This record gives sequence, C-alpha cells and structure tokens, in this order.
Amino acid sequence: MAYRWPLLDVYDVSDSEALIEKCLEPLSGLSLLECLKARNITVISMRPLLLSGMMIYADAGFCILLDSEILDNDIHCLTTAHELAHTFELDLDTRQRLTELTDEGQDASEEFAEAFAHRWMSKPKRVAELRSFLEHHFPRPFEHKRVYLREIASL
Repeated sequence: MAYRWPLLDVYDVSDSEALIEKCLEPLSGLSLLECLKARNITVISMRPLLLSGMMIYADAGFCILLDSEILDNDIHCLTTAHELAHTFELDLDTRQRLTELTDEGQDASEEFAEAFAHRWMSKPKRVAELRSFLEHHFPRPFEHKRVYLREIASL
C-alpha cells in the first residue's frame, strides 16, 4: 500500500499539490515580510553551516539559518522558501509538529517543502523582493549576522 503523508489529513486535502495550494492561499497578496511574520518567522541569520539552511526556534519565533559560505542568493532564496514551507508542518503556537515524523514522513516533508519553495518563488516579484532583502541585509562578504524581522517596518 502506498504511503499517505498524515499531514494531508490534517489539512483535509487529497494530495501534496492540494496541500501546496492550501498553504499558499493565506500568503497570497502578502509582502515578503508579511509572509514571514504570518508564519512566525522572526529572525533570518547567516552563518557557516553544513547544509544550505535550516530552521530553529529562537526569539519567540522561528529563525531561518542560511549558510554564509554559499554565495548564490538564488540558493538562499529557495532555502528561505523551503524553510517557510516547513512552518506549515508545525503548530505555530506550541511549535509542535502536527504529525509524527517517520522516515517516510521525512521524505514527504522534504518533497513538499521543495515543491512549495519553487511554487512560492515562481512569481518574479517574490524573487526580486527576497533577493533585495538578502542583498540589503546580508552584503558580501557574508558574515555571521542576524536580522530581526520585528525591527523592519517594510522592505
């Protein structure tokens, strides 16, 4: 029997494509900063990592960590969108996963986050907005730095 990711049932959708649509819907029409804040992402940080990025809980919200050794802002953009997608797998108030994470669930989670990231970044305006944010707040050469989103009124 084929694996069915339990998150599909949480969101009451039939497949991953429908889940992506359901997750994109509340972000439609929002600015980059509004999207991040709506998903309780409060900090973006740049530092050396062993992977392109990750998300942790910090400062009363989620922190997206980006690898400062990657010099390609397109990768940073997709990584930010990928980590944004993972917030839909969590209860934003309790920070708990909405479903148990199994090996199969981990694969489904990563596939969902990748597909979501590409869809969310498919709008040229979104790419330009995120690229501009990264270039403004993380000028090269990259250094260990945090940007607290609550301190930014707009982009």
